[in-house]
Amino acid sequence: SKKESKKKELARKEAEKEKEEEKPKKKKKKKKPKKAWTEHSAPDGRTYYFNAETKTSLWTKPDELKTEAEKAIDACSWKEYKSDSGRPYFHNTETKESKWTIPEELQKLKDNLENEKKQLAENQGSSSEEEVTDEEEEEVETNEKEAEETDVIKESPAPVSVNKKQWASKEEAKQAFKDLLREKNIHSSSTWEQAVKFISNDYRFEALPKLNERKQVFNTYKQHKANEEKEQEREKAKESREQLRIYLEDHPRMHSHVRWRKACDMFDKEKIWSVVPERERKDLFEDVIFFLSKREKEDEKKMHIYNKQYMLDIFSNMPGLSYKSVWTEATEMLKEHPRYKNDDKIIEIMMEDKEDALSAFADFIREAEKDYEEERIHEKNRIKRQHRKHREAFSALLDNMHKEGYINSMSRWMDLFPKISDDNRFSNMLGIPGSTPLDLFKFFVEELKSRYNDEKKIIKEILRDKQYSVDVKTPFEEFNAVVVGDSRSETLDPGNIKAAFNSMREKAESRERERAKKEEREVRRKEGAFRNLLKQAVPPLEYGDKWEEVRSRFEKDEAFIGIMLESERIRIYKDWIESHRSKKKKEKKKHKKRSESEEEEDDENRDNRNRKKKHRERSKSPSKSPVSEEDESPEIDEKKKKRKKKSKKKKLRNSSISEEETEPDTRKKKKKDKRKEQSDDSDEGEGSSPPLKKEKGKRLNGSQQVKAKLNCKLDVKNCYASFALLMVMNRTIKEYDLGKNYNIITGYKYYKIKK
Repeated sequence: SKKESKKKELARKEAEKEKEEEKPKKKKKKKKPKKAWTEHSAPDGRTYYFNAETKTSLWTKPDELKTEAEKAIDACSWKEYKSDSGRPYFHNTETKESKWTIPEELQKLKDNLENEKKQLAENQGSSSEEEVTDEEEEEVETNEKEAEETDVIKESPAPVSVNKKQWASKEEAKQAFKDLLREKNIHSSSTWEQAVKFISNDYRFEALPKLNERKQVFNTYKQHKANEEKEQEREKAKESREQLRIYLEDHPRMHSHVRWRKACDMFDKEKIWSVVPERERKDLFEDVIFFLSKREKEDEKKMHIYNKQYMLDIFSNMPGLSYKSVWTEATEMLKEHPRYKNDDKIIEIMMEDKEDALSAFADFIREAEKDYEEERIHEKNRIKRQHRKHREAFSALLDNMHKEGYINSMSRWMDLFPKISDDNRFSNMLGIPGSTPLDLFKFFVEELKSRYNDEKKIIKEILRDKQYSVDVKTPFEEFNAVVVGDSRSETLDPGNIKAAFNSMREKAESRERERAKKEEREVRRKEGAFRNLLKQAVPPLEYGDKWEEVRSRFEKDEAFIGIMLESERIRIYKDWIESHRSKKKKEKKKHKKRSESEEEEDDENRDNRNRKKKHRERSKSPSKSPVSEEDESPEIDEKKKKRKKKSKKKKLRNSSISEEETEPDTRKKKKKDKRKEQSDDSDEGEGSSPPLKKEKGKRLNGSQQVKAKLNCKLDVKNCYASFALLMVMNRTIKEYDLGKNYNIITGYKYYKIKK
């Protein structure tokens, strides 16, 4: 006991000395005011700021927490925004200017802010053990004050040892003191005085000579220990929640329809239930109920799938079912099936889960229909392939017959049919859909014909090389022998050779016809020249002149020499004499008509003169007495004379028409003469269009009247002005209608086109 008292006194003296040494070194630190704004993180990870005094929150950083660089960025006129696509752009609030690139002014401010952040990070990198927070300093001060007031040191001093352990560094000493606290398992809620009781007897207590350093390390240990204890409590609560969740999920009485009150009554006495707080317990219960409902649905779904598969296997093993079967037939067949009576699962499904059986039957029918459709398509494709093979075989038959010479481009089906009717390749083609044997034959022949132009060129080259030409009398056998004799004719089709021969033969015939036409035209020209010679004879020839008497007059003329045969000269001479005689008869008739018309005109002139004389005599008489019967008689006579003249004119017209009708032979001759003249004119390049005639019962329009009046007297060279002038002269239109009358234009176009 004496030794212990001495030790305590020595320890007390040493403590007093240390305090005296530390007192002058201590500097009174002013307490910093607590910050109103503090930074926190939201559940989604975003940072927000909370004011403890005003109880307000902000997403943006308040001005009190901003650094000078951040304040400078806020004061800058350039602000950063984002477009709809997420691309950043910069806008000047003063000049209203926008840019995609960052301005230099804003870039400098951002660089300053990054430099400040780097400096703060470096300062924060220093060890937290060397820094003492304001709260720790306050605790140290309060503890010192209490020690001074009481003058009692509650800590138990470590035993004085002569040989103290020397630590290599201060960091090693601190680590040794931390290990001491950790070994003694000092609680985070313990005070310094309580901890000293447990650690003062250990040699590591003297690792840090100063009390301030020991307390700093103790406070950091307390903070770490509190964090560890919180984490342990959190893990323990999490483990208890997980155990409760597993317990509820696996409990046989738990299902998705259990209510919260019922669960409380069921598990109130259970320790695993009471360990979890009530609020967390209720949330956990709701999660378990949701999980159980989901699991029950999944189990039910799996059961339905299993039932469907089970019934599907049964339906697939029933031989009587097909894609045409219905549900009633399937149920009757199922009841008669031997497995139905022995298998309770089938009865259960049919009684309780009939929908699963029905859906399984629907799937079975769907699969059966699919299999049937696949088989049908497979069979259809097989038949198509078979038909295609038949067509290819028939095409090969046609190729063989073409090589043997039975088919060419000029072949006919009726000639080929007897040769192929007994062949199996032809009989296989009968009755199948698609192209018939006749169609394939036509296609084959058309293909041979399409080679005609190329093969014709080869034939021409062969004939050119052999200097052979085709004329009207050239036989095909000779032509064929010339072509086939050349090696280039191996690929030629016989029908194309025949067609080329026919075309060359037709060209030769056309050349022969052209030559005959030229000769005939030359003979006609010579005959015309001889007729002109007879017409221009001086003195003119008469009807009674004989050829023997006249012949000597034309012997030296070229037109006479041009006609070689004497019989032809005599025939032309006789024809010309006959035509000359008929022309004279016509001229006499015309002369008679003209003389009669002149006499009628003379009679009309005389009557007009007599009327004028009488009218003058009446106008000269002085008395204006009423007309007597004697005066009236001459007027009546004049009227009668006029009527007689009109009747005479009508009779003359009728007589001329009757003469024309009674002389059909002369009219026929006229028509023949006109036709000959037209043929001569067509040879010389001239022609005329017939005049329009007015149909009975129809009224002619303006253009038709123009055509009838002019009677086709215009020529191609006539212009529109001469056409209109002729119509004015014929009194068809008036002069002021020349520029706008549609009938003139249509009539002019009609005659222009005809000419």
